[in-house]
Amino acid sequence: MKTISETIQRSISKSTYVFLAFLVAFSVSCSTEDGNDGAQGPAGTDGNANVFTSEWIEATYVEQGPIRDIFELPAPEITQEVTDNDIILIYGKSGDQFWGIPVQFPFLNQNFSFVWTPALNFLVLCDSADGAPLDESPYLDHFRYVIIPTNNSGKMENVDFSIMSYEEVMDYFNLDY
Repeated sequence: MKTISETIQRSISKSTYVFLAFLVAFSVSCSTEDGNDGAQGPAGTDGNANVFTSEWIEATYVEQGPIRDIFELPAPEITQEVTDNDIILIYGKSGDQFWGIPVQFPFLNQNFSFVWTPALNFLVLCDSADGAPLDESPYLDHFRYVIIPTNNSGKMENVDFSIMSYEEVMDYFNLDY
């Protein structure tokens, strides 16, 4: 009759042989070399394909009296449907500095804002901040607009672009400055 220790020893031996057999089988069936890569998949669409940015447009202001200058920003892409449904951001720049419109420069006595009318496109207004005549040319000399369709809701969920800087918006959509 077999003792308990002989039974345990025999079971361990059998288990060791089974383990070694699996180890040999798996090590022989695996290779460290990669096979050939599969065919390249079709090109995907750009996730920002529907976000539109205008070029920087140089401003030519028309004086509307001593306290207001106006620049008509040509924006043929902006229609009534776009203004009703999408997000429109307007930026001004001077040199390499960017600002979202509306913006105030009290130290220059200049406030910038805009209005849109279907007949006139966008009008950028440079108004006196304190009602005194504008002493200098408007500080912002180039403008750009960005149209963000609201049907991009997956990427834009809970994002308030109106509080983001120009650089943050461009980086968010991976767009050129």
